[in-house]
Parts: sequence; C-alpha cells; structure tokens
Amino acid sequence: MKKGFLFTQRFDALDSLENNSYESIPVHKEFAYSWSAAFAYTNKEEIARFSDIITSGIRIFEKVCGFKPKCFTPPAQHFPIQLDSRIKEWGLEAINRPYKQKRKLTNNKYRSFTHKQTKLENGLIQIIRNAVFEPNNNRGFNWVDFTFRQIEIAFRMNKPANISSHKVNFVGNIDPRNRENGSSALRQLLRRIKDRWSEVEFLSVNELVNEIQK
Repeated sequence: MKKGFLFTQRFDALDSLENNSYESIPVHKEFAYSWSAAFAYTNKEEIARFSDIITSGIRIFEKVCGFKPKCFTPPAQHFPIQLDSRIKEWGLEAINRPYKQKRKLTNNKYRSFTHKQTKLENGLIQIIRNAVFEPNNNRGFNWVDFTFRQIEIAFRMNKPANISSHKVNFVGNIDPRNRENGSSALRQLLRRIKDRWSEVEFLSVNELVNEIQK
C-alpha cells in the first residue's frame, strides 16, 4: 500500500471516529471490502477466527438483551460459505440474507445466488427482506407509497413482509430534522398498514422464526 494513501486514510479514520462514526471513511480500491464487512476475507486463514468472534458476540448479545438471538445477519452480508454448516452449532435458527447475492467460493471465484424464504435441509431458516424503507434517502419518489406496494405484494403471495430499514433514518443527533422526517414517514406507513389490514401482526425476528418453525 502506498504511504500517501495510508497517511490520508489514518486521518480520515481519526476524524470519523472523533465524530462517533465510521461511515465517512473512504474505501480504497486496494481494499476488497467495506469497513463494515466484518466477516469478509481475502484468504482462508482469516476464516479460522470467525467462529470464536461469533460465539463471543452471541454471549454478549444475551448478556445485554437478556435473551438469546435466533437470527444472524452477516455484517454487510459477507459471510464465508465454508461456515454455513456451522450456524446451527452456534445456537442460531435462522440467517438473514438478501434476495440476490454474489458469494465468494473456496477457489476465490464468485457465484450468484437467489435466496428464498424457506427452511433448508439442515433446518436453518432463511429470512429474506422483501420490502425496503429508507425514507431519508432521497430517490425522487414517495417512500411510504413505495414500501406499501411491496408489502401488498408480499401479503398477496401469502408471505410475511420483512422490511429492510436502517436506524440512520430515525436518529437526530446531528440534525433533529432527520429524526423528525424519518419518524413521520414511519408513522404514515404504519397507519396505512393498519388501515388496510386491521388484523396485521407486528413481529420481532425471533417471533417470526418461531412462526416459521411451526
């Protein structure tokens, strides 16, 4: 790596961390993955330590939250195929995956996967996000309408609507208007859902896993 890049990267990192964020740290082309892809890897030797990291994280989660997690979401959706068979060994019942995904194979090549919300042969449940709600990401359309249509499609197909949304939409430490806009849009969406389907149930991911297991 070039020294000039390392120097710049160091100060970008420090500036971001001093502002309690890592989002603005640039990802250089010499890096294969983003900073948040905790279980991405460049060689198989790196994979050996991932199991201990995950089991430690599960213990910390239980200590902080008071219950065991059932579903695992790989950070930035990078996770070694070699560890798929270990997920249930860690006491997890489900994994959160995108509908379409390119995954790294053992020979450092990539393969495209299309995931479905189903129970696999080993009993592991795949949870697929089939709706997106990012109200503070200005894409030139109404997010409430957009997400509501996705929920309609999910229910029409007799599937749960698993909505993908990031907490950045609902925080206002830097600018309170960000929280106000996101929270307002969420209230609108929830009201439309309740008005359309009065019998709708809102479940945590653990509760959803329980329902699928039944």
